[in-house]
Amino acid sequence: MADKQILEQITVDLDKIAKKAGVTVAQARNEYLNRLSLEVVKGTPVKTGRLRASWFLSPTLTGAPGASAGEVTAGAPGATLARLSGQSGALANLDGSVYLLNGANYAIFVEARTQFLRKVLARSKAIAADVVTEIKNIKATGIP
Repeated sequence: MADKQILEQITVDLDKIAKKAGVTVAQARNEYLNRLSLEVVKGTPVKTGRLRASWFLSPTLTGAPGASAGEVTAGAPGATLARLSGQSGALANLDGSVYLLNGANYAIFVEARTQFLRKVLARSKAIAADVVTEIKNIKATGIP
């Protein structure tokens, strides 16, 4: 675990989600990130609640290893959607992508033991399908 961080990347075709749901790519991205964030927070083990409460969205750091894969949007640059870090990193190196960060310094050890983040990210396609269904329900009924 170089630099005291675990980096997990997923690739999501937001154009496909947007087309299936009948919304813009920006709306699909926002809904997907909201749902992914919710699933990561819910999947985070709880002892005191501090680890679960330490998640936040942040722009991507360019120095991240393997930062080439990620969100796919009609020629847009890739986006890393999840990162665990015990250190804050150099926030001066922003490239416009998105990170889901956990600032608790012991997050990497909990992930190494439980694989909670990896389990949630393995369900990324199912989460995308849920987002499409939810958007369609909202459009049809006005109620999520």
